[in-house]
Amino acid sequence: MWEVRRALPFAGGTALAVAAGITLSAFAGAGPACAQDVPPRLACPAGQAAPPQATVVNRPTAPSCSVANLLRSASVRPAGRGLTVSVRRRRASRVTVSVFQTASTRAVLGERLVFRTTARQSAVRWAGRRQARRATPSDGVFFVRVSARAGSAVDTRRFALRRTRGRFTVLRTFARRDGCADLRSFKVERPAFGGRGSRAVGVSFRIARDARVTVELRRGGRTVRRLTRSARRAGVLHRLRIAPERLPRGRYEVRLRFGTTTASLFVERI
Repeated sequence: MWEVRRALPFAGGTALAVAAGITLSAFAGAGPACAQDVPPRLACPAGQAAPPQATVVNRPTAPSCSVANLLRSASVRPAGRGLTVSVRRRRASRVTVSVFQTASTRAVLGERLVFRTTARQSAVRWAGRRQARRATPSDGVFFVRVSARAGSAVDTRRFALRRTRGRFTVLRTFARRDGCADLRSFKVERPAFGGRGSRAVGVSFRIARDARVTVELRRGGRTVRRLTRSARRAGVLHRLRIAPERLPRGRYEVRLRFGTTTASLFVERI
């Protein structure tokens, strides 16, 4: 009877610990555990060590996410020797359309602005000619940036294009739209690199949880360079660099992988 009376308080303490979400460890052996972290606290008999202290494990949580969602859709299509940019707003916002030439046929130019206007209707047409006080466009690689702004919120979409003999064709994307999935952001700095002067290009990404991330440069279905394969922290903007040395001209895929997530962007080596 004495044994049962001593065991019952400990059983109640154990139930309370489990209900509170605390892992309670006790040494195996005869008699009740002593000096536990929940009442009743029993003194340890002489010669018996106290069990380890209770441990509460705090699991990391993903950083909060807030992404502007001002545009229902945006698209770019060639029209003659120019472009037509179509925009559908989700709510009232000021939409700006900018066209940058990022490379000629032989050199990387950075971000050379050749056209900019405010979209007052659902479509903007650019004839492909020089705009007043802007640079004159030539054959090469371009991108269109569509930015919607409402107060402090900004929603941005980017589209890459190539101009050949005065006519545009749409290229595969070089920048993902920001979101709240495991891959929060993923972008190549510009859609072209290399050329005279061997201009490098930057790659940036942000993830929602700590993970081991692999980023590879691929061409023709095979990996030609591994940019990183390492543990990366959540909520931090990570930056990488693609140097053009020993890479032939052509289109390259930048592939990012972690966990079950895989994403690809594309860039032109001039």
